[in-house]
Amino acid sequence: MGKTFALIGIALLALCGVWLWVRLRKYAARRRLEEERAVRFMAEAIKAAKKKQDDRAGTA
Repeated sequence: MGKTFALIGIALLALCGVWLWVRLRKYAARRRLEEERAVRFMAEAIKAAKKKQDDRAGTA
């Protein structure tokens, strides 16, 4: 009986380890996507600011 509980405990521990690994990978992927989105937003904002500045310089 003790051997059975030990095997169940090891299986449960392995299952928790796999679950944690999957969650961490999903978190890293989500964080990477958020970072890429922020970079694209900043690039678009800079591009728009430069365009606005160029438009003002052309009319003056």
